[in-house]
Amino acid sequence: MSAHQMYIIEEFCQDILILDKGYSVLRGNLDEIKNSYRNQHAIIRTYADISNLIPAHITVSERTSDTYKINFSHIDEANSLLGILLNNNIQIEKFEIIKPSLEEIFVEKVGKIK
Repeated sequence: MSAHQMYIIEEFCQDILILDKGYSVLRGNLDEIKNSYRNQHAIIRTYADISNLIPAHITVSERTSDTYKINFSHIDEANSLLGILLNNNIQIEKFEIIKPSLEEIFVEKVGKIK
């Protein structure tokens, strides 16, 4: 299947190959690619102020009164933060890992979708 609509590829394909000007720039299992992608995010909803519990290597990209959007490089960092929050008896309403979309990965590897 060949398409420039990345959401269609995500829906129907498990293994992908991304070409740029005829050259392979990314190939493999879509889930494995997303899991290894360096820019991952998580949404944390809690009514507690957790800013002092977030390690320095994890950045907060957005914050509202009850929600933090954090950026991390590896899933272990998010898991470690979750452990810190639980060990400090923080009541967590939501902790969701958000993997990058195939479109985000494509744009990083190739540039804008034409």
